[in-house]
Amino acid sequence: PTPDRGASAGAVGAARGPDMGADECQGVDDIIISSAMRAGRAKEVERRLISLETCHFGDTSARESMSDLTLERLGRISSCFEESLKELKTSGTEGWRRESKEEHDVEFSFRVADDHLQVVSITEFEGIDALHAFVGLTEFDLSKQFLPRTQDTQLLQRFGTGDTLWRELGRGSVGKQDNIFHVSSMDALDEPLGALWVSVYTPGMHSGAHFGTGRPERAECIPRSPRSPHVPQGEVCGIVLPAPQEGSVRVDFWKAVFIITPLWGNTRMPGAKVGNGRPPACRLTLGLCRKPSSASCIFPTCIRKEIESLMTNFRSFLETCHELSWRTVASPNAMMYGCVRRHLNEKKPSGSIACKPLLRIPFPELSAYCPEAWADFCEPSKLSPAADNLLNLAEMEYYEPVVL
Repeated sequence: PTPDRGASAGAVGAARGPDMGADECQGVDDIIISSAMRAGRAKEVERRLISLETCHFGDTSARESMSDLTLERLGRISSCFEESLKELKTSGTEGWRRESKEEHDVEFSFRVADDHLQVVSITEFEGIDALHAFVGLTEFDLSKQFLPRTQDTQLLQRFGTGDTLWRELGRGSVGKQDNIFHVSSMDALDEPLGALWVSVYTPGMHSGAHFGTGRPERAECIPRSPRSPHVPQGEVCGIVLPAPQEGSVRVDFWKAVFIITPLWGNTRMPGAKVGNGRPPACRLTLGLCRKPSSASCIFPTCIRKEIESLMTNFRSFLETCHELSWRTVASPNAMMYGCVRRHLNEKKPSGSIACKPLLRIPFPELSAYCPEAWADFCEPSKLSPAADNLLNLAEMEYYEPVVL
């Protein structure tokens, strides 16, 4: 089934009629769970499992039908998501220093606590579609186009929709680095957060042991100490990790969380121009947590310059990166991106102006996805799936028609 969120909302009541048997109900629930998983909605899957066990008096058959790797993956994402919400709360918490630049729609907060440097930055991007930002962050190999420290990336494993394990080679404040990162994404538009969520974090920071039970992993908002030996040195989720390159260090505690909130009408920050007649925008909240590597990291000027440079580079990347068009429709995450696009359309107020499309797709690039005898075919269904998908771009409001 197509993992459209409509199948998991109003259609659920119609699909599960009052006269439906237990086996039939279980089949419908399995379809809903499967659709939510492929659409990148781990929290919805968790709620569905808890609901099933409650309604069926502790029956855990739905959870037991999932593989251990799937449960670990969904639980890890859910745990990371819940903890990130606590970490991003700066009001009412001690130790935070705040700065604001209303003329640039930027807010900045930071603190050092328990040997952790925590930074929260909020920036608004006018004319940038939330979907484009979501794709740009989820496709981690594109990060070297806006992260100066990243020199190369290598995909180690794709665990499922919106969840990957990467090796990143680059240079940081301590010299050459050879790091391992999880990259997890979630459509949280129906959650109280009301946004899209992406996190990049080192292995071992989160566990999926309590997934589907309704019990959080832990309640504190400060991550565990980076000195604790919680990071496996040789294996993560069954994947044998490559040894660090000679002369390189591998960080064992680093996490970045990106909250992408679509903005419509008067939902912008104080002082920003408003109106439904303006192009869509998005608010990007960045939460960074790491171990301070040097004394310079705790000076607000240095931290602010680093974050401002990242935001400037990221905006330029979103405005000019042609690869985003291809990734949205042809990457392994294309199904999730399609669901997010439809979800955003449902949330968009009537009369809102569509985002300016990305660059046109030139024929030399399109031809790489077509068979050699493409000119002999008249029906799009005879083309390869990728080419057929691209020929349907005219139906997607985020893109201009493909011009041959």
